[in-house]
Amino acid sequence: MKKMIALGMLASLLNAGLLHAQEEADIKTNATGATNAVVTAEPTVASADTNAVANTNAVTDTNVLAAAGVPADAGVPADAEPKPPEDPVKNMIARFSFDAGIMPEPTAGDFDIPVVFQRESPAFLNDQELGANMPRLVAGKFGQGLIVESAHANLYSPSQAGMKEVSMFQPLNGSALAGIAEKPWEGKQALAVTTKGEVGDEGVALELKVEKALYNGASIVPAYYVASVYLKGQGNLKLFLKDMDSDTVGETVYVDLSNEWKRFFCTFNAPFPAMSIGAKHEADWKKLLPGSAGALRPGEPPGTNIEARLQLAIVTTDSSKTTFYADGLQLETRAMPYAGTGAGPAPQAWAPGGMVLSNETLTISTKDNYFGRWRKNGTISFWFLPNWDARDGTRDTILQIMKSLMTLQHVNGKLQLAPVGIAFTPSDWQNSWHHIAITWNAEGQWVMYVDGLDYPSDEMMKRPMAAAAALVFGGAAQSMAPNGIIDDLMFFQITLTPEQVKALFAGDLLKPAVTTASGETPASVVTTAPVVTTTPVVTTTPVVTTTSAPDALVVTTAPALTTAPAATPAIDTTPTPVAVSTTAAPVTTMAPTPTATNSLPASIPAATNSPAAPVVTTAPTEQTPAP
Repeated sequence: MKKMIALGMLASLLNAGLLHAQEEADIKTNATGATNAVVTAEPTVASADTNAVANTNAVTDTNVLAAAGVPADAGVPADAEPKPPEDPVKNMIARFSFDAGIMPEPTAGDFDIPVVFQRESPAFLNDQELGANMPRLVAGKFGQGLIVESAHANLYSPSQAGMKEVSMFQPLNGSALAGIAEKPWEGKQALAVTTKGEVGDEGVALELKVEKALYNGASIVPAYYVASVYLKGQGNLKLFLKDMDSDTVGETVYVDLSNEWKRFFCTFNAPFPAMSIGAKHEADWKKLLPGSAGALRPGEPPGTNIEARLQLAIVTTDSSKTTFYADGLQLETRAMPYAGTGAGPAPQAWAPGGMVLSNETLTISTKDNYFGRWRKNGTISFWFLPNWDARDGTRDTILQIMKSLMTLQHVNGKLQLAPVGIAFTPSDWQNSWHHIAITWNAEGQWVMYVDGLDYPSDEMMKRPMAAAAALVFGGAAQSMAPNGIIDDLMFFQITLTPEQVKALFAGDLLKPAVTTASGETPASVVTTAPVVTTTPVVTTTPVVTTTSAPDALVVTTAPALTTAPAATPAIDTTPTPVAVSTTAAPVTTMAPTPTATNSLPASIPAATNSPAAPVVTTAPTEQTPAP
């Protein structure tokens, strides 16, 4: 009786269409009396709750598919294999090493990327003056890097800044002063200071008239001053700035001298009340000062109390007899919109006395077709050494994706990527190299990576990059610049994965291309990037394939290396092959290239004011395929 009921239920299910078999089921009864349903075509289940009785002992939750000998997930497509991440090497659009100028390394794509460096004023580097719009290349993370700084000036006179006239300096507590021409840091001579060793605070001082307040375009604010000097010798010193009228002393910095030139600096915050007066008061802001703030005494006109005699003192910490040497003095004012943040500002690159430098920017055009895929899914990667302490009150614009799309700034003690809500609080960045990468995808999700660690955007603040005209390091305003050194800048037309960014930071994904001043690649450096040399040599056989989309560029590297002095790279444009000459395009150099032995790049003072030395990865002599 039970067998008949089971057979009747199964027939009802089939007739009702709950089991959509492609062919008729053959129902057989085995020797033990058990009934099995054999389905010769793939069945589907009409409802997740629909079960059939498959044998005489089956319970109501036994699925008919299992009874029919068909897996329960039959008809459901298996999970597809995860797509492997795309190769970053094949998807690199451009790489800027800055070893031979500001232009990108030669590529196999035969396209030009417009690059513009702008600074309206001349600048000074390695004992020579560079003209307007000439970049300053100094020791970088790998080989050379590019300085990009805000506008600034050296308030000392040429004689004071270059130690040209000893009479400009005041000996303290019986110290003897003299000019010496033997190995000065800059120029023709340095200042030698010999102390008597009888009392403390023996040394030298330099005084200059300054103003206690500044106008920042909207408000009258207290002035911040930074004094810097290159020192060497034996013993211990201290340096500080002092308002001689009020006897107010600023930050005191202690110095442990060595036989090598090192840069040291100290800061001074002028005591002055802030006052909001609005815009367009560059010419008359001093007249708007109230008598209590701007007058020396009641009844005197405003502005008479705005001047101060600011003295820089470099003296011994105890009564020790010693001789030390000083050179390359600089005094500058710094904008401090977030003055209460913490540490004081650091000095900018040294300039001769009286020289005024304009704001600097590096602009890379991204509006052409070969940046098409990059605008949808892309990555920017670079190394950066700031000349600011992350805790100071300056505001530094590291880069902008124009127009008005994305901005990366050091502001109010944080590193912020706006407007996608990414913020990172560094601990102490001054004179320290850091790797920064920014990725995005077509859905508008952004991630900022700092030294391999990821900081994703707010899910509620997605922002697709529909268009991007340019990538700009810095900005138009005089206070909008990275204020540091940039090196090994790369563009990828894919969204790098966290693992790929970590490998890029660790140097496992791409090795830097490092060249010597003569253009030869050091034998200790393993390179997988194009090497810029004075005699172009192609060491790999790159093949470039362009997909149907005009803006998609896929680069594949042939696995075999050639030892021939030159090879002909083949470019497959599908369907028409195009031959490319092996003659490398000339490298555009916009400034004289400083040698890699630039021992003292004055732009980046350390906490000990030791200049950063270039980092070279040592490895067995080898050459691997270029991207």
